Amino acid sequence: MTAPYKDLEYWRERHTKLRGDIRSVGRIDRPVAENLSHSKRLTSAIREVASDLKPLSVLDLGCGIGRLAQAFDCEYHGIDASDEALEQARAAYPTGRFTSCDLVEYPAGEKYDLVLAASVFVHLVDEERWKRALSLFCKSIGRVGLIMDNIPPTTRQPARHVMERSTTEYDLALRTHAMAFSEPLRQRFNHLADACSMSFVEPASGHEIAQQG
Repeated sequence: MTAPYKDLEYWRERHTKLRGDIRSVGRIDRPVAENLSHSKRLTSAIREVASDLKPLSVLDLGCGIGRLAQAFDCEYHGIDASDEALEQARAAYPTGRFTSCDLVEYPAGEKYDLVLAASVFVHLVDEERWKRALSLFCKSIGRVGLIMDNIPPTTRQPARHVMERSTTEYDLALRTHAMAFSEPLRQRFNHLADACSMSFVEPASGHEIAQQG
């Protein structure tokens, strides 16, 4: 019988086992060279977003080894539950601020111009943990949030450690925090879609909330 999937155990073990290997944060089933190429495209895309939006502060949820920190020239705060990953992140980006904590336990309070969640929510298979992490994401948004996960029309679970929730599920969950997907920002950065999936989130206007009600 297969043991229940526990995201914290999975990622802590994976970061330890693959220390120094890009697959510790990438696609474990793909070659190192392919992962490095994708990571380069991803960082380049995020750098373009940062150059356009010009955030003064960034919160990176589930930052792992901090590979996206290099895309920003501003205050950067990464949170991750893996001490192994954070040790590498601090060594690579000593000017960044890194906090070791389970995302669902981190106390919301600080606001950031840009809040990132890159390949994070998709790995929170447990419904309650996903909702609590999304709550932290929303409560931390000062200007813009960016979810970098595949969000399909219908929910699916392609792997034991992957849960791709639907657009409708996200819409409903974001609404509880007075947030909504931003179509203008999606169109503005649509040319980056080949590099990675990007779903921008902003505070919902009164009109959007009324439309959703």
